[in-house]
Amino acid sequence: MKTMLSVVPASLGMAIIVTVLAPGASAGCADASARPAAALGPNQHSYLVQAAYRPARFVLVDAPPGADVVGLWHVVFTQNTNFGGGLFDDSYAAWHGDGTEIMNSGVHSPAYGNFCMGVWTKSGPSTYKLKHIALDYSMQPVGSTTPSVIVIIREEVTVDRTGDHFTGSFTADIYAPYSSGFPATPGTHIASVGAGTVTGDRITAD
Repeated sequence: MKTMLSVVPASLGMAIIVTVLAPGASAGCADASARPAAALGPNQHSYLVQAAYRPARFVLVDAPPGADVVGLWHVVFTQNTNFGGGLFDDSYAAWHGDGTEIMNSGVHSPAYGNFCMGVWTKSGPSTYKLKHIALDYSMQPVGSTTPSVIVIIREEVTVDRTGDHFTGSFTADIYAPYSSGFPATPGTHIASVGAGTVTGDRITAD
């Protein structure tokens, strides 16, 4: 009997504590100022519980200043040795804030298609993935309206902490046009024609 009597006050005490604190637990989801002051009670337990249940505020940490791919870049593509090494392209590329990109190739003349476009997305901290599509007319007579091949270049680059340089890798594959009726639509994959490293240096207005 003594054991039972010792348990009952303890359980009763817990019930009282829960009863006192329970109204405050919902205060985190409602406006406490709308409740009558008398309802809070003189010991202000509700305020303590409200503070304990208040959601934490998370602070987003931005990338280092300037560590962003948007802007104009001088870009150099260098082949791996299994593709013969050497220069693949020397170009200027503009990465736009809407997720698109345009590049002026330095190894193709305007007659053979020196401008090409791409689309990019962020793939990691200061890291960006680009799919770049070029129409190549180099094997066609000047003035031809059908490209010889369609070149798809894929890049993944990481901008350094200064925001003025990036490094990464690239691959290049060529496709036959789907048909004369759809000359810019990639058709049959012909070959992989490039893979290697890519570097970029930001062009500024200075």
